[in-house]
Amino acid sequence: MVTEQVGERRQLVVPPDEFPRIFSRFPIHGSDFLPINAVIDGRFDLRQERDRVLMKDSDKQQIAEALGLLPTLVHLAIDEDWDEGHKLARMGMPDRAFGEKLDEQNELRGWWLDKLSNVANTLAQTPIIRTLAGPMKASGVSPVVTFVVPQFGLRESRDKLDFSSVWEVASEVHGVHPPARDIASDWSSIAYGWVDLGVQLRLVALTEIADAVRHEATRLEELKVTTEPLMWLIRFLNLVGQVASNTTASRCSTICCQTRTGSSSHQRCSGRTWASRRS
Repeated sequence: MVTEQVGERRQLVVPPDEFPRIFSRFPIHGSDFLPINAVIDGRFDLRQERDRVLMKDSDKQQIAEALGLLPTLVHLAIDEDWDEGHKLARMGMPDRAFGEKLDEQNELRGWWLDKLSNVANTLAQTPIIRTLAGPMKASGVSPVVTFVVPQFGLRESRDKLDFSSVWEVASEVHGVHPPARDIASDWSSIAYGWVDLGVQLRLVALTEIADAVRHEATRLEELKVTTEPLMWLIRFLNLVGQVASNTTASRCSTICCQTRTGSSSHQRCSGRTWASRRS
């Protein structure tokens, strides 16, 4: 891990994706497969070509101990308010190790999954994520952080919508607590990696936001939002319209919100807006 002083603040220097993540005094070629934003240095048994760790018991022990220190390192970065410090929480499941597919090495794949998922679960269950409601955890007993996914539904391909716009409508829903706007996109990326490791998280795309907002609501003013309901609905509809297609339209239904004018009431249909629960 490298940090640098920028003015009066300390900033994490995130290594490039192709940068080796495991060293034995010098970098080990092919170790860029490990999806973390830190570097592990140890006295490993290596091939002569220095292109892989032999993963003997002593090697595994050193790697496991180093990974186990990551939560402490993340806490330090958060407590001291390092710029980009939250990115130390990045953790995911690699599909290769030292150039070889892990699907073809079941025992080794299981070992990596166990060690990485343990660290990810530890991180998820501690309040290290800055939200508008204060620091919160990502997993466990509610309230927990809600991670924004900028797309129509969680099964859609990622990044179809403007992240900031989806974050805004999500942040105005009762009971939804996304990370602060300036770090929310980073945390969503981190969350994808944690989910791959089996961590149970709350993620919301437009369909999940719709479900949360309309919960038992029969009138416009009963929508579970913290802002003026009609203006929120207009912004939400605009996002739905941006991904409208034959595929998504078939999954949308009509919601009628009861509004009142004076002493009388009538039904106003908000249009083809609310997505049904994903199957």
